[in-house]
Amino acid sequence: MYHASLILEYIVPLAGEGQDSTEILEMGDNPNLHEISARIFIDHCKDMFGWSDLSRDVIMDVGCGEEGYCGKAILEKFPDVGAIIGIDSHPKIVRNFRLRTAAKIECVFADIEK
Repeated sequence: MYHASLILEYIVPLAGEGQDSTEILEMGDNPNLHEISARIFIDHCKDMFGWSDLSRDVIMDVGCGEEGYCGKAILEKFPDVGAIIGIDSHPKIVRNFRLRTAAKIECVFADIEK
């Protein structure tokens, strides 16, 4: 799990005109911080890369963690996405991920650094 300070350091610059960065900073103790920051990040990616139809795409969530927040945020925005593959280097996380996520998101054990 990322520390809230690292998420805030990355997410606050993404807040842009649409969101008050002070509001985001105050979310540091919010138990839904990871989910919220994943949604903000996916919105940013959608705009930055011009995502509109991902029905023929396979999205990889590298370092997905056992909750798969980014994969879930993509699935929420793009329910017709071709596939989402979560990748994590910890077998226990992969097992727990499979218990907690939608059937359309697959998680595999892999170390991308090797």
